[in-house]
Amino acid sequence: MRIARVEAWVRTFELAQPYTIAYETVERAANVFLRLETREGRVGLGCAAPDPAVTGEDGPSVLAALREVAEPLLRGADAL
Repeated sequence: MRIARVEAWVRTFELAQPYTIAYETVERAANVFLRLETREGRVGLGCAAPDPAVTGEDGPSVLAALREVAEPLLRGADAL
């Protein structure tokens, strides 16, 4: 069962209720989604919520890492 397709995208969601923590008020959250599909049509999904102040990463940098580093390693790899 080999991975045939890799998709990644960023989606920003407006929060219904903004919240405030020690260093900021958060009104929206960017999430990075990953979808893997095998040659047999099985699908796996993943999601990450990067935060520049906490992880040093944002949506575009995570997306770039997925496309430039992870995708070439995953495509054709054994899904198990």
